[in-house]
Amino acid sequence: MGFYFSFPWKDAIISGLPLFAVRFSFHGILNSTTILWLSRYIDNGITVGGITLLLATFTGLVSAARILVGTASAPLLGALSDLGKRRWVVLALLFLAGAIGMVLMGLPWLGISLIGALFAALTSGTVPAISAALVGDKVSPEQQSRGLGLIYTFGDLGATLGPVFALTLVPIIGIPKVYLIGAGMYTIIMVQAAVMALTRMRQEKSLA
Repeated sequence: MGFYFSFPWKDAIISGLPLFAVRFSFHGILNSTTILWLSRYIDNGITVGGITLLLATFTGLVSAARILVGTASAPLLGALSDLGKRRWVVLALLFLAGAIGMVLMGLPWLGISLIGALFAALTSGTVPAISAALVGDKVSPEQQSRGLGLIYTFGDLGATLGPVFALTLVPIIGIPKVYLIGAGMYTIIMVQAAVMALTRMRQEKSLA
């Protein structure tokens, strides 16, 4: 029972909310609607550099590009978050970029929408790593597996609910509005991260 009450539940839950948002909005909403999103701009295919790509092929390339952006940016952004443990600052900036990206993805121009997709992809690789680091900062070594298990449960819940939410609402309100809801969730987490960053800065100043 003491083990239960000694666990920093509040810190672990706060650290898990960014992961829930990414799994819900990016892995859930965006990934489950990628081909529907692109079909708003192209019918059967698109010609790029004289080569005609079918919609399914183009969807695969866009998905691969998003994965590449998320994977390539994660080590750099993760390293930045380690500097002075500015994890919440980096999270706030990531969710700002992600929210802007999801808004751009709902616009009626393919080029701008694709740029938005890459902006949104910045959150996919780095946020899980920073959420795990936040747990490591607050949870004792003996309880880190428990803390990580909790935040990844948050993430799995988001990844489960996101596609159901998106594919239920898209026929009713359309992709742009669904993406706006995802951007709204990102904005809420951005505000949370900004508040946590300011709180940490105030604590550091009071200890200086």
